Amino acid sequence: VWYMIGDFKEVDGLWTFVPDSDQRYNFNFGPDVYAGQTFSDVPGRRILMEWMVHIGYPFETGSITDPWNGAITLPYEIRLETREGEFKLVQEPVEELAALRSKEHSWENNLLTEDMPNPLADLQLDKCEILARIDMSGAEEAAFDLRLGNNQVTTVSYNRLTGMLSVDRRASGANPKPDFPDGYTKSIKAQNGIIELHMFLD
Repeated sequence: VWYMIGDFKEVDGLWTFVPDSDQRYNFNFGPDVYAGQTFSDVPGRRILMEWMVHIGYPFETGSITDPWNGAITLPYEIRLETREGEFKLVQEPVEELAALRSKEHSWENNLLTEDMPNPLADLQLDKCEILARIDMSGAEEAAFDLRLGNNQVTTVSYNRLTGMLSVDRRASGANPKPDFPDGYTKSIKAQNGIIELHMFLD
């Protein structure tokens, strides 16, 4: 999904979207969102939901997710913000999702190394929200293995040396097409050596 910044103006008697420039901005770094819809009946807010499916196989996931065809994303609030002197469209999960939180597990000031036991190993969660603040200054890479079991796993990792956040779903389960399980990466700047990840599992 990409977007352009501009305004609606009257051009030759017709209201027309006029972009500020030809610049196209990526809104997501993975391919699996399509047919986004926004809602403006929440005063002062714009809420976005999308069909969680790739445009290359919008009708081929049904055999996997039967009786449904794919899924709908979380609702996101979107807004324009100035980032590094430019308008950017930003998105974040709606604050109302916090009402779904129940039991909480928390860890603070944990120093982790490769040969230490995984403090999260005993958690068996079907759905959850993960908030992680990681100091990468002494590490090359940090990773979360999500939905691990039955020879399946989805890995979210950050490499400090390359500055890349990656989502690897090559072992995530059934695939509607061979190109579905590719890994996806995005350049993320650590702030003073620290990265923050906000993840939802459902």
